[in-house]
Amino acid sequence: MPRVLMALVAAIACVIAAAPGGAATAAPAQQPVVSVAGFSSVLTLDGRPAPNASGATPMVFPPSGNHAFTPQAPSWSFGDGNGSGTEQINYGSSLSEQWSYQLSAYVRSIIVGNVTQNGDLYCGSSKVTNYGQHVVAPSYLFHGSRGSLTNTCSYRTIITFAFRHNQGGGGNGTLTAQWNWVITWV
Repeated sequence: MPRVLMALVAAIACVIAAAPGGAATAAPAQQPVVSVAGFSSVLTLDGRPAPNASGATPMVFPPSGNHAFTPQAPSWSFGDGNGSGTEQINYGSSLSEQWSYQLSAYVRSIIVGNVTQNGDLYCGSSKVTNYGQHVVAPSYLFHGSRGSLTNTCSYRTIITFAFRHNQGGGGNGTLTAQWNWVITWV
């Protein structure tokens, strides 16, 4: 599995390099369900950026671009060596969203004890909601939801995980994942 992940990261890097102006672009639909446009994460151990499980250097953080949801494609899956997530928009009489995020096996393996997770949703630079803080096992499927959304906003979901780690002499670790998205009707 690590070879597949390394190959996928290399392919994504090629897509980014080939895009005009270095802008990230999503992989075609037939490719694995991983997107760079609008998502990235950064793992820090004792205040220093740490490589992920494949040894790759961290991606650019925070991410640029937005993932666009449509009624025909209301869900999105994304991830990297630090974890993977999903975001779904529920179209109906009102717009709502739900998300989930799972720490990667590598990140779970370096955590000692529980994880303190905190998440926020922003509309532009304004905080819309705090999803609440959770202190749970690293294997937990983190999740949240929010209603009363609009299609006139660029949203940012920012989730932070704080924990003790077992690397070197041990210490404090933080993983921050962010995904950017918009809701469209076409």
